[in-house]
Amino acid sequence: MKILVVSDNHREEKILTEIVQKMGDQVDLMIHCGDSELAPDQEPMSNFKAVKGNNDYGLSYPNELVINAGQEQLYLTHGHLQRVNFSLTPLMLTGQEKGASMCATDILIN
Repeated sequence: MKILVVSDNHREEKILTEIVQKMGDQVDLMIHCGDSELAPDQEPMSNFKAVKGNNDYGLSYPNELVINAGQEQLYLTHGHLQRVNFSLTPLMLTGQEKGASMCATDILIN
């Protein structure tokens, strides 16, 4: 399974549109780890499984998701609530608690 992970485009629709156009048919799953600052039903965000980032004020994304990624479970979050800037341990522990074998945040951990 091929997974595309992006985050932090901060209202830049154009870059996400280009990513979807160039990569959308080459991957099985597109993930956005937050700070899009775009509405969930707005193109191009409707193409992504997405979570809320610390700049996604008033948007209805969840803070975290657990999704099927082929044979694996993927825990998806922006990372600010787990304070990933200081340590990845809380992120990994939360992912394990949720039954995930992979975690995606501003960086991907496997």
